[in-house]
Amino acid sequence: MSICIGYSYIYIYFLHWN
Repeated sequence: MSICIGYSYIYIYFLHWN
């Protein structure tokens, strides 16, 4: 579960950074 949340967080962060 923790991995799923981390992955989602990174994905959103990356999209926002772009």
